[in-house]
Amino acid sequence: MDEVLRYDPEQAYHAIYNVCDVYDFGYGANDLITRDSSASDLLKNALSNITATSRVLSDSNNIEGMIPVSLVAIELAFKAAFTHIGYEESFMKNKLGHNFKKMASLLVKERSLDSDKQVIELCENLPDLVGTRYRPSELTRLKMIDVAMAAQFIAAECTRRITDRNLAAQIVQQTGFPRIYKFQK
Repeated sequence: MDEVLRYDPEQAYHAIYNVCDVYDFGYGANDLITRDSSASDLLKNALSNITATSRVLSDSNNIEGMIPVSLVAIELAFKAAFTHIGYEESFMKNKLGHNFKKMASLLVKERSLDSDKQVIELCENLPDLVGTRYRPSELTRLKMIDVAMAAQFIAAECTRRITDRNLAAQIVQQTGFPRIYKFQK
């Protein structure tokens, strides 16, 4: 690891922060589930979708199905956060729908973190959730993997805002290396 940090610190920290996302999301969701949070069912389903995403990615032949699974994971994580905060299901259905931009804007308004801008920018660039159910995304394999990694990041950001889990922030504080998440060009 020292060699990677020395020669390509950006890639090394990118990998470290991806692990932080999995850690923060998994343990944060588990914290709430074991406390029987009102968001427990949504979190269980979001965890299941994140797990399914990695399984689909391991199939080298057909990963197109990973896109809607990843996007549903994002939606479930947002809605779990809103449920935990106290929003009613009818509000989420009628005011937010499947609109990731609206969800991101509301979440950062409710629970702001240093990563607000990144969450909003990622959500602005995600494929359309409903559209991916009915037609191919036409994304390259690397872009599909980007969507899967964004799903992990956004799900983690949702749980970071409603739990005490934020290993990523601790790493930033200890190392001074900023967390920068963006889609590959």
